[in-house]
Amino acid sequence: MDLTQSQLRVLLCIYENEVNGGGRLFQKDIERVLMLSNPAVTGIVQRLESKGLIERKVAFSDSRHKEIHTTEKSRRLAIRLGELRREHEKMLMDGISDCLLYTSPSPRDMRRS
Repeated sequence: MDLTQSQLRVLLCIYENEVNGGGRLFQKDIERVLMLSNPAVTGIVQRLESKGLIERKVAFSDSRHKEIHTTEKSRRLAIRLGELRREHEKMLMDGISDCLLYTSPSPRDMRRS
């Protein structure tokens, strides 16, 4: 899947909102949470929609607004990205002994020596 970092950030924002039961999500919410401009989010949302990763549905309460939702395709992608992140973290941590993880001196302690 060919995604830019910005597209991935927006997609994960939408996915995490759904997974965490955040309720309805509108473009203005994404702009606020990710601190992005309206034109930037508009372009990203349009590209994600054209790739079949999100869909916009007319809001029940106000037909002028569209709720943004993930698709099955993007939910599978988000789950796979989470798996890859955990594998990567495990690989990084495997090289560090438990002793170093829990007994390394802090920078403050090192200055006192």
